Amino acid sequence: MRRRVVRGGRHDEVFGPDLRREPTNRLLETEEAIASAGLVPLDEIAAAELLGAAVDRCTGRPVSRS
Repeated sequence: MRRRVVRGGRHDEVFGPDLRREPTNRLLETEEAIASAGLVPLDEIAAAELLGAAVDRCTGRPVSRS
């Protein structure tokens, strides 16, 4: 799941069955609730690196990072 803030509006998204992002209402409402659930904030670069590492492990080959 991810939460993006665009022009002051919050957009919560999750990967769907087709591996595309789609809207969700499952992300907790407050930052305190999110922290107490053990979720941590990641910026876009850290999130991309985390996803790339997961793909590397699943496929057995590195993903190009240009």
